[in-house]
Amino acid sequence: MKIKIARKSPSIKHTPIENKQFFIGVALGDNPTVETGIAVLNRNLQLIRVDKVLTNSEVISFINNFSGTVDSLVTLSLAPNTIQLSSKWREDEKNIHAFKLYDSAEDMYWTDRYSERGKDIYEALNGAGITTFRYNIYIAKMTLNLIPPFKTRSQPGCKYLQTVIRDYLSVDNLPNNLIPIASLDALVGAYTGWKVATDKVNVGYKFLEPFKGQQVVAPLKINPRPISDAEDVAKSKKKKKKKRR
Repeated sequence: MKIKIARKSPSIKHTPIENKQFFIGVALGDNPTVETGIAVLNRNLQLIRVDKVLTNSEVISFINNFSGTVDSLVTLSLAPNTIQLSSKWREDEKNIHAFKLYDSAEDMYWTDRYSERGKDIYEALNGAGITTFRYNIYIAKMTLNLIPPFKTRSQPGCKYLQTVIRDYLSVDNLPNNLIPIASLDALVGAYTGWKVATDKVNVGYKFLEPFKGQQVVAPLKINPRPISDAEDVAKSKKKKKKKRR
């Protein structure tokens, strides 16, 4: 099924990557019956919105209706191929062999780990001039040191991930209540997109081997906030504490 993107006016030009203002992370569910998480960050690492959808069409609808689309960079996760990984021997093979992300004759089983879900979204977004990359959720969490010491989908696992995203990645405007794991994974993707726009290749992020012709990126390190920003955040926290008293 082909996905159509609402075309903007020809007079509206998409901004270059280094000038992007919004970063939309999309953590695809394994299939259309599993929740897909969406998170949007601005350039100041403030959370603008989180959402949950199911189908590819709903993902496209969200991006079409977002007012800052022309100034946005989208990072779309690789969706696991649950059919290929359903048998016990394939699960064991996944744990034994080193992880690779390239499409070659010798290692086709590595690409079989991921389904083609999201391929149409990627092609439609890029075709409409919206800068789009793929990312691997686990690799992004691992390189950013976000892997929780709990089961990923448990309440402690979600709480841990949300806390380190706030404290370690310096993401602002996170709600007090727990964000669903799908949206937290999307937030990791949005942060990866922010790295691409604000840092240098092979310094703050790197390109992995393409997956079926699609560009895959991964973050490399964390940039601390500028001192002025850090001081502003500290001052705002102190003011909030005084008000509560």
